[in-house]
Formats: sequence, structure tokens, C-alpha cells
Amino acid sequence: PTSSPVQSAFGASLFVARAPLCQVITMSSSSTYLTSLQTKFPVHSGLIEEITGLQQRRLWHQLTIKVDDLLRSPELKDEAASFYKNFLAEIEAKLSPVRCAAFATRAAEAITDAKDRLAFLEDVLSRVADKKREYLATSRDAAMLLRSECALAKLHAGDPVTCKKDLDSLYADLEGVAGVEAQVHASVYRTTAEYWRTGRPNPGEFYRSGLLFLAYTPTETLAEDDQVQWAFDLGVSALLGDDVYNMGELLMHPVFEALTADKKHGWMSKVLSAFNAGRVGDFNSLVKANSTQFKAISELASSTSKLDAKIRILGLIDTLFRKTSDSRVVHFDEIAAATSLQGVDVEMLLMRCMSLGLVRGTIDQVASTFTVTWVQPRVLDRVQIDAMVNRIGAWKAQVDNVSSLLAQNGGELLRT
Repeated sequence: PTSSPVQSAFGASLFVARAPLCQVITMSSSSTYLTSLQTKFPVHSGLIEEITGLQQRRLWHQLTIKVDDLLRSPELKDEAASFYKNFLAEIEAKLSPVRCAAFATRAAEAITDAKDRLAFLEDVLSRVADKKREYLATSRDAAMLLRSECALAKLHAGDPVTCKKDLDSLYADLEGVAGVEAQVHASVYRTTAEYWRTGRPNPGEFYRSGLLFLAYTPTETLAEDDQVQWAFDLGVSALLGDDVYNMGELLMHPVFEALTADKKHGWMSKVLSAFNAGRVGDFNSLVKANSTQFKAISELASSTSKLDAKIRILGLIDTLFRKTSDSRVVHFDEIAAATSLQGVDVEMLLMRCMSLGLVRGTIDQVASTFTVTWVQPRVLDRVQIDAMVNRIGAWKAQVDNVSSLLAQNGGELLRT
């Protein structure tokens, strides 16, 4: 601080400390912005006033919580970037690095131009990674979060190659590191999913990355429209994915409930349930009943033969999965009925599933049977869980019968 001479009442010269001019301007600038924000968003006037008071009292943790509440408001969505530049940027050194990076990520979503968004995120990243500011530089999580968002911005700017390189670097840094914030993982998997959706389209990889994103993201933090969109997009990718033969994780995730309840896209939840269970007749009926919506998705409309072959594989897997330990020999006629195939095609279907590593067993061409020894583990939906409960109940009944038999005849068996 500088000082200036002031004449006292007794004629002596006193020196009074003054704050640097830049600090005075900064405080005035942020205060003016918050005041204007109160006028622009009167519904949040009280919350903004609390933030102003917390800044003046330097209660940074409490301020972070209130800022988070404010930025989650739908009304502030388009204002987030301006809020960061005019207010948060001036106090970011006082905030938790990860929370600061999360605020910057949310602010970047309000910047429509991908190149401008990238420039904004790189600017924040340069300050977070500044070695002179060790209290921010030591936060690897904040830097990783911003690097992931920068990679996503590069993808949206039309540079998928650099995006993939940045993702590979992030995965290398994440490998073997413990204690990384969940939101960092969520950001990395979201960027990965977007890469496999638009940068280098691959339905199977998009499906897996999308599920990992949802695993690290609390469902309540996603807007209802976003929940529906994620469930719908993952559903389409599950149908199209060459190596996706189980949709249980998606069907049991809360976002699937949002899809089921949605009036516009609810039909897709019924299609996915029928497809996952391999119910060929139900699937075909649903596709026919929703032909307009189905044909509107060009990838599905052009893959009918692929879907037809895939649902029969799922029908076979579901049939074999339901078999108990004492009924592992399955006749071709039973498989044909479950998959809507002619008997002559059943053997080809079995060989196809065995080559994919989905089932193991022995084909008896003479007896027209298949002895199943192993079926790929599945994530069960509610219907399949109920079936499993029934099987456990039947097994318990058998054990009880054997126990009762031994109790009645055990003495005679021991004597012999």
C-alpha cells in the first residue's frame, strides 16, 4: 500500500495508508456488477446480496456454496460466463481450485462459439496451473477437469484429433491415481462419449463411455431433459453397438425412468426392454406401431437387418440364461420358438453366439440339442431379477426336501 501525508489538528504530518488503486477499482467493479445483477434478476436479489456480504467478510467457503446455488438456477444459465468474468475471476485465488474449475466449466457452457469457449477455459487453466500460485497449482483435479473441458471444446471446434490426444494424456494421468474427484471422472467420460458420438462415431464405445459418465454423475444434477436425452441416445447406441449384448445397466439406471415417463420419447423405453429380453414379436410390433419415430432415426432405419440378427442372439441368451442347473440340455425347437427361427437356422445361431464368446456348450446335431455350460454374465433388469428370485425359491424347496428326507431316513442310511 502507498501512503499520503495528512495534516493533523496539531499541525503534524501523518501518513495514512491507501489501498492500491487497482484493488479499489476491482472491489468497485465486482460490487457494481453484483448490484446490476440484482436489478436484472430480482428473484435472486436476496441470494446475490448474501454473496456480496460474504465477499466483504471474506467467508470464502460459505460464498462458494451460495455461488453454486446461484449458478444452478435456470435463470442464470446464460449469465454464467459474464458472472465468472466479472466476479469470480477476481476472487478465484480464494476459492477451492476444484470448485473454481467447476464454476468455469459451467460458465463455459454459456459461451456458444466453441473457439471462444476454448479460449476462456485455457485462460482459466493457465491461472490454475500457474506455479507462482502454488495453492492452485497443487490441485491436479482442477487442472484435469479443465483439460477435459478444453478437449471437449476442441472437439466442438472441429479438431477431433487433438481432442483424442488430450484424452489419451488424461487417461494416462488418471491411471493409478487414487482420490480423484468424481466430477473429474464424469467430465473425462462425457468428453470421451462425445468423441465417440461425433468425432469418430462408434455406438458401442459411446454406450460404454456414456454409462461411465452417468455412473460418476448424480442423477439429480442433470436436468430432466438431459436425463431423457442421455437415455435415448444411449438406447440407440445400445441397439446399434456391434458388441453390446446387454442393456441391463441402462434399463436399471434412473435416467431410464425419465425416458419411460417422457411423452415424446417414451416409446423407446418399451423398444429397449423388448430388445434386451430378445422378445422378437414384441419388438417388431413396437417398431411397427412407432414406425414414424423409428424411421426418423436414420441409423436405425438403415440397420433393420442388423437389428433383426442381434435380437435373435439376445433371445437365445435370455432363453439359456433362464435354464436351471438340472435342465441344461435345450432342444432346437425351444430355441427356434424363442428366436422366431426355423429349425435349420438354429445351429447357425448357436455357432454365431459361441464364436462371439456369449455362450459355451456342445451342439448335438443328431439329437438336435444344445448342452449349455456357460452364459455371459448379465446385468439383470427387474423382470430378470424376479425370475432369479423364483429360481432361488425352487432351489430352496429342493434343499428343504432333501433335508427332510435325511431327517426321516438318516438313521437307517447310517446303519447301512
